[in-house]
Amino acid sequence: GKSIILDEEEYERHGREMGYSEELKEAIEKGMKRVMVDIRLRNSPFEHGEIWKLYERYLKQVGEDREKE
Repeated sequence: GKSIILDEEEYERHGREMGYSEELKEAIEKGMKRVMVDIRLRNSPFEHGEIWKLYERYLKQVGEDREKE
């Protein structure tokens, strides 16, 4: 599949509005590159089977929380 980076314009706008430092921008870009590699390699948490397990765990927790109400 193809990965698409969303909200780049919003990130740039926030960077201008909030005065992101060059150091922060570099850290964000470095983090983004790491995430993109993890997605491409299907590392945790981007492996399809793991995603389903986490989703099922979430649904179970939501159901338990609703039962307590």
